[in-house]
Amino acid sequence: MADVLLSYNRQSGTAASRRILQQYLAASYQESHRDRPPQQHSDYLSHFVDQFLGDDHWVWWASCQKQPVGCLWQGYTTDPIDGDRYPYVFLLYVLPEHRRQGIGRTLMSQAESWAKQQGYSKLALHVFCDNEAGQQFYQQLSYRPQSTLMEKTL
Repeated sequence: MADVLLSYNRQSGTAASRRILQQYLAASYQESHRDRPPQQHSDYLSHFVDQFLGDDHWVWWASCQKQPVGCLWQGYTTDPIDGDRYPYVFLLYVLPEHRRQGIGRTLMSQAESWAKQQGYSKLALHVFCDNEAGQQFYQQLSYRPQSTLMEKTL
């Protein structure tokens, strides 16, 4: 990972960074939901980024030769049990050709360090049930399930 640079951007970002974030989010969803055409995700995900990327949300970028190869998008959520507000990872994404080089681990470490420095005692994220690689990755970092979202197709 010697040629990868991590940069921290606590701003909403430029139009270019928003576009890349939307692309990474769409790629992540496409990898998790290969059975759905990509266009099913694009409108929703574009709206999602526009709605949630703001002053209370920020992105850490991993770059290689000045080109983004991964990111961690972080904001806040509220615990449904005790009502506490705490940091939440909306997206961790590393381009497939740059995976298994420690980039995701480094991005998560950065987010955890920031959360601790701010006085938070936890950091949460969402991982789809069929994303076994993602679940294993987060379990290696000591993340554990808190709840299970259940659904039924009608």
